[in-house]
Amino acid sequence: MADLLQIGLTGLNVSQTGLTTTGHNISNINNKSYSRQVMTADTLGSQRIGNAFVGSGAQVKAIERQYDQFAYKENLINTTSQKYYETRYVQAQQLDSLLTSEDTSVSADMLTMFGSMNGVADHPNTLEARKVFLRDAGNMTSTFNRIYDQMQLQYDSVNDDISKTVTQLNTLATSLADVNNSILAALGGDPNRSANDLFDQRDELVRQVSEIANVSVIPQANGMVNVSIGTGQPLVLGSQATTFGVEIGDPDPQHIGLVIDNGSAKIPLDGSVIGGKLQSLFEFRDQVLEPGMNELGLNALAIAHSVNEQQKQGLDLDGQIGSPLFTDFNSASSEHSRVLSHGDGLGTATMGVRIDDLGSLSGNEFELKVTTFNAGPPQQIQFSMTDKMTGKIQTLPAAGPLDLSTGQRLEVPGEGFSIGIENIDLADPVQVGKTFTLRPTRTAAQDIGVITTDPRKVAAADAEVKVATTATNTGSGELSIKSINSRSDVLYLTKDNPYTVAFTGVTAGPSTVYEYEMRDKNGVVMTVPLNAPPGAYTVTDNTGATLTLNPGDPMTGLGIVLDPLTQRQTVNVAGITLELDGKPASGDSFTLSFNQTADGDNRNALVIAGLQSQKLLKSGKQTFQDNYAALGSEIGSVSKNAKTSMEASGALLEQSTTRVLATAGVSLDEEAANLIKFQQSYSASARVITVAGELFSTLLQSFR
Repeated sequence: MADLLQIGLTGLNVSQTGLTTTGHNISNINNKSYSRQVMTADTLGSQRIGNAFVGSGAQVKAIERQYDQFAYKENLINTTSQKYYETRYVQAQQLDSLLTSEDTSVSADMLTMFGSMNGVADHPNTLEARKVFLRDAGNMTSTFNRIYDQMQLQYDSVNDDISKTVTQLNTLATSLADVNNSILAALGGDPNRSANDLFDQRDELVRQVSEIANVSVIPQANGMVNVSIGTGQPLVLGSQATTFGVEIGDPDPQHIGLVIDNGSAKIPLDGSVIGGKLQSLFEFRDQVLEPGMNELGLNALAIAHSVNEQQKQGLDLDGQIGSPLFTDFNSASSEHSRVLSHGDGLGTATMGVRIDDLGSLSGNEFELKVTTFNAGPPQQIQFSMTDKMTGKIQTLPAAGPLDLSTGQRLEVPGEGFSIGIENIDLADPVQVGKTFTLRPTRTAAQDIGVITTDPRKVAAADAEVKVATTATNTGSGELSIKSINSRSDVLYLTKDNPYTVAFTGVTAGPSTVYEYEMRDKNGVVMTVPLNAPPGAYTVTDNTGATLTLNPGDPMTGLGIVLDPLTQRQTVNVAGITLELDGKPASGDSFTLSFNQTADGDNRNALVIAGLQSQKLLKSGKQTFQDNYAALGSEIGSVSKNAKTSMEASGALLEQSTTRVLATAGVSLDEEAANLIKFQQSYSASARVITVAGELFSTLLQSFR
């Protein structure tokens, strides 16, 4: 009877454990990270009685966690992918709305401004039309400013998200290490034991990590796991959690980066290959938002620069050569702002980037690295320049190091800008490897503004003196009218007497001299008129020395020495100031002619208005409107593709989650059936115990 009682007791224990397990499953029905548990029983063994073996009951073999390792791993991969595209879509959609919404787009303001310039052309002598133009120009620049500010706010928001996500990652890493320790303690070093609820907790933490980055899990023999993220960076090694952090960027402090912070050093990581939400944030900032800011800046710069340049070709209401209406993007401060020096401890230099050709500007950023520097004399330098968008590398200058004693401007072929090297600090000279980042257009949309409120300054009339470049010129020099100084000058141009500035040679030396002479309409060298005052003109001769021209002196053997930094120089002659920009070749020439203007002249206003339809950008392929539309289209495409990928990855995630739940999920119907089964088996085992007791009592009574 004792054996039967023991058998009943073992059955009671097994049934009670089954009921407890089922109840635990039911209570966790709403816990998404819970894995269904199943009690498995095993026979307790048997003893031999004669030729037969009689069983001795049952025992709980294990409480097993229902877990599909492959479905779980697939779910982690799909979670990472879905979070990546969700983050990308949310960010891209915000930027797309900013650039294309009728309420925030700058496109309508551009159309309105150029329409107002047509109004100036229709009424060139009225101040009201000019005031309307300046007002609409101000509205356009304000919209550029506002869009840039909103993009900067989004930039700051992305950085904030990166910082918060890294903090969340560190919290998860610490929690994973703690759970690893708890599992180790629960198992007591025996991998055959189980800690089901702790395993669920750890898997949920790993799943949350998979939202942030690619994750890999490597089980250890002691029940712990090692977890790595990205391309193999350790997150948790047993009970040790890695600490990640962010640090300010170099050379741009706002361009924060991802690092591993081990306390004594910070090891940089590439956030764009780490996967998940974190990679999506880095990629959007670096590959979508920053290029978008650059392209918006290109659009703002192009409008301001082209209008300002055309202003120089006209006369304002006061009869002067037009001055800039918009921010001068080739001012010293603007040029300096485009060069960021890396904090690499490899020297100090003052440099600037000047915009030379709108059509060649790409809107890209560049890395400029010193490859050669000789302190001299003469001081010489050479660079390697890399386009950070395309990877294209140029050697500057290509022919060999630049001699800074004769020239400080570095031409950049095909990029639309040049680099001025103003000063190299000899107390801290640059060294090989010294690096700069060039941003020709980044902040232009922030900086653009209307810098005059005087409507008289709008140069609607065509210039009174024009310069024509001879088609056969081979040099890079350009001659322009800088200002009209005195219409009463004895050599001031008249309608029937054009002049020619003819360059006759180039004299090399400490300062290169570009020799020229002035010729009349018959090609004869001009002389200073006899009725000119003594010492009428102070110029430079063909050696670079100062020369005073008196009445009767021939206007030959003259020379221009370009400024080493700007590669420009001005000459005052014939009542006007001429500016030479660049290097003319021997035989090059320019014709100066009088251009009749009068009240009502609107020729320059028409040209300015016509800039709207000219394909001035991207090698003559885009107008201002085209460029802005292309920017909006590009961002819209990113948003649309991200949405499509988000929906597709969401469907895959849902499918993989379903596969996980097919094994790990709790079914109330199944658990209800188990309750009945274990309840009945419990009652039956209790009845076995009752029977055993009754039999034992009967046996005792038989001996009375």
